[in-house]
Amino acid sequence: MLNTIPGLGGCDEVWYNPTANRFYAGCSNNASGPVFVVADGSGNLITSVATSTGAHSIAVDPATDHIFLPTQKSGVQVYTH
Repeated sequence: MLNTIPGLGGCDEVWYNPTANRFYAGCSNNASGPVFVVADGSGNLITSVATSTGAHSIAVDPATDHIFLPTQKSGVQVYTH
């Protein structure tokens, strides 16, 4: 399957959580500023959250669905939703 989310780009790492059936992408080179993206298992956008410079790597704990995003200046940021 291939899906494009309009208005978002510059993503270089994607993580899939099979427990939540969600995709997560770190998009530090997004045109309107760095974000991370959460999409459902079909690739439909759930949310995008503003992050900081260099936040392109992303990992997710499949048990808690916590999102881990290393940044250049703030260390590792942890997000829940």
